[in-house]
Amino acid sequence: MKSSKKISGVIKTAAKWLGDTFDKTWEIAQIVGIIAYAFIVLAFFAKIFLAPIAPLVTAMFVLYGTYITFAKRTTAIMSIGGIVLYITSWLVVNSWGIWPAQLFCMAGMLAWFTAIIFSFQYGIQEPQPIKC
Repeated sequence: MKSSKKISGVIKTAAKWLGDTFDKTWEIAQIVGIIAYAFIVLAFFAKIFLAPIAPLVTAMFVLYGTYITFAKRTTAIMSIGGIVLYITSWLVVNSWGIWPAQLFCMAGMLAWFTAIIFSFQYGIQEPQPIKC
């Protein structure tokens, strides 16, 4: 008889532990579900209402990045050259195809980002008029 009481006690303890674990897991799953739902709603809102102003934000970022490169003559030339290469990649698509245009595009982005990185290494300064 003692053995069956001991086994039923173990079973009750295990069932209680399993039930508590399931309850905690369910609470965590509900929290994760609410966060995922909020993220989906926020992403939908951003896509619908903020997508039209994305080009404006991008243009402001590019203009500021280009502006800080004018502190040194070398970085200014690299920055403008990178933008020119990027813009010519659009024209290259029509005449030579996608892959040569990708090379122009990546070279332009690389030159522009390198100019910005060099500008940060020099320390961001107010650009002075460039003397030719």
